[in-house]
Amino acid sequence: MAGFVRRFTSTPSIEVLSEIEAVDIVDLPPQSPTTGTGSGTLLCVGEFEDGGFADGSDASEWVGARGPQEVFGSEDLVNRFGGFGHTYGTVPSNNVCARAHLFESFNGNGFLKLKFCRPRRLIISRVDTSVGQVAFSPLAAIIGGAGPFNLAVADVLTVTTDVGGPVSSTAIAAAEATVTGAVFVASGFVGGESVDFTIDGGPTVRVSFAAADQTPAQVAARINLVLGYAAASVVLGALQIVGIRQGTGGSVVLADGTVGALVSIGLVAGSTAGTGNVANLTRVTPAEVAAIVNGTAGLAANNCSARVDAQGRIRIFRDSAPGTILIASTSMAIACALSPLATTVTAGEHSGGIIMAGTRIRTAGGDEWVTMQTLSIASGSATSPNLGPHVVKVRPAVDDGTSLGTAAFTTVVLVDMPDFADFDVTNPNALTAALTEPQMDVAYETAFTRTIDLASVVREVNFSISARRSDAVVSVGKSNAIDASAGGMFGRKFLTGAPLGFTISQAIADVGLNRSDRLFYTFPGWRVRVPEIAFRGTAGGAGFTDDGIITVRADGPLATLVCQLAPEENPGQATGLIENFFAVEDVYSGSTTVPLTIDSYIAFKRNGICAPRRDPFSGSIYQSGITSSITPGLTTQARRKMADFIQDSLATRLVPFSKRLATQSRLDGIRSVIEQFLSELQSVNNPETARIDSYLVDETSAQTPELTARGIFAFIIKVRTLSSLDAIVLQTEIGEGVVTVAEEA
Repeated sequence: MAGFVRRFTSTPSIEVLSEIEAVDIVDLPPQSPTTGTGSGTLLCVGEFEDGGFADGSDASEWVGARGPQEVFGSEDLVNRFGGFGHTYGTVPSNNVCARAHLFESFNGNGFLKLKFCRPRRLIISRVDTSVGQVAFSPLAAIIGGAGPFNLAVADVLTVTTDVGGPVSSTAIAAAEATVTGAVFVASGFVGGESVDFTIDGGPTVRVSFAAADQTPAQVAARINLVLGYAAASVVLGALQIVGIRQGTGGSVVLADGTVGALVSIGLVAGSTAGTGNVANLTRVTPAEVAAIVNGTAGLAANNCSARVDAQGRIRIFRDSAPGTILIASTSMAIACALSPLATTVTAGEHSGGIIMAGTRIRTAGGDEWVTMQTLSIASGSATSPNLGPHVVKVRPAVDDGTSLGTAAFTTVVLVDMPDFADFDVTNPNALTAALTEPQMDVAYETAFTRTIDLASVVREVNFSISARRSDAVVSVGKSNAIDASAGGMFGRKFLTGAPLGFTISQAIADVGLNRSDRLFYTFPGWRVRVPEIAFRGTAGGAGFTDDGIITVRADGPLATLVCQLAPEENPGQATGLIENFFAVEDVYSGSTTVPLTIDSYIAFKRNGICAPRRDPFSGSIYQSGITSSITPGLTTQARRKMADFIQDSLATRLVPFSKRLATQSRLDGIRSVIEQFLSELQSVNNPETARIDSYLVDETSAQTPELTARGIFAFIIKVRTLSSLDAIVLQTEIGEGVVTVAEEA
């Protein structure tokens, strides 16, 4: 080749082109398509059962992402941030977070806030309402089988711990049910007499005697023949009846078949149980083994305990950390499948696993807390034990703001023991009382603050809602929207509403406290049926209802509409998107229900309230898609949304020009980008797809030599949006004397 071939991704300077003889290929990317920025991204600030905290103050063994996070669908939301309370056994929706605050049920519950909310994108900023931490320390434990076990009388379990030993458990004891009668010489039977026998809970068997069955031996032989085993014997001239099952689960029940038959052979009607410390010697359960171990004083003194895990297995463990445990290879240990035997197991030696969020911890008096994050615990070996402690934040189990605190080292009862290891639990420091309402407001403010971050996904938030409603949170939400919009992020709007139970006059007064076209204010609330609440009914406790129907604030459903509809659209139109919400909250004046009339909705619109309404034809709607601002030109949500959409879209597309040399071609390029984007919105060639009416771009009127010298280039952009069909006027003349067009002609 006479020259080199070189490739560039931007136009090189003349100096670079002159460096060497070459064919210089400039490979420029095509111009970006004229798509705008996203307009349906919702931020929810609230309390959840699991997940990372907004401020990043997570447990070290929480394996999820830190800070505000985007979730992808309802399943991802539940997997990462939990559901509606916790499931214990097969019972769901226990210990629900944000049970009640400021006289509202579930005021702050993020799952409930988002239950019927369908944004295009969703970002969660989880509020930290913890009252302290607890620490899990693994114990030395040996795992056995799930049984049942075939044991023998006098079997013992022999255990050695670092405290001492070997110490043996109370021995296994089990005997059949035994009935011994009175001495008799002859039965006096004439034939046809009978006695009913029920052995070990089995079927009742009737033994009929013949005239030849006179002596105790003859009677015993007849009984054994019919029952099919050696149930009866003669002891010192008396009949003795024994069952088959060894243990307290065995029994012998006697009843007359014919009146007086039992008395004739020295027996009486009644039931006699077997004896021992197990129900069935050949089918001993893990629970029975655990009861024997825990009931042995010597083992308790040796810090040895037992339990049955969720898989039904017997576990023998050193009941405080750290420590060691060893079980001798006795016949009982082998039968219980305990492994390893005759090998010392140390604390922190386990396979690793999960400590679930919602794990319950109690004081000896029964006061209860739940863990707030799922921990992923690494395995530990004999040579490299994982001793922890594994520390996690907790909140009161009954999360209604009434729980008291507790001193350090008092939460010592672990209700929900994980399967993979046995743990000691306590609180290294005192747990405080439940957060006060002002403290809750501060926690929410912290979570909102974390959503001002240019390097995070929160930069792209268009709308925000709060699961908690308080005056302070409304103020913070409004300020957050204004600060985010002014701080380099996409234009943000905060959606909120009046407290549930407010009167019309209270709502009108309240909306006036935080007016802004970046704050959308709703009143009254919506009625909705929540399946999780209906499933539990009133058994779920405070806030639950038999039919699952509750009242919620109307900002959540409005979030669905503003996120799903194009930004230029009025969210007050009929969409069918919020039909789960089937009725408007009852509004009262004193104790009397106030009907919402057209005058009510006129007042709502005049005062900047986006009010829900249930229409027999259009379904569930918002009467007026307005902001809380009453400043002319700033009142419609469509204007605020479309302004942010156009501004954010243009700003994003023009960023590549920033700090480049202000050549005329680049200035022309800026105008071209603006014109191309706006012309597509105008869609002159296809009016049906038009999103704006018209626009103007002026790059000269605002530009001065002084601005140019400072590197400032101003473009004036004016966009006329399409109007919403808010009022359709039908001017009519109807009557016998009306002159029609045809008659005039």
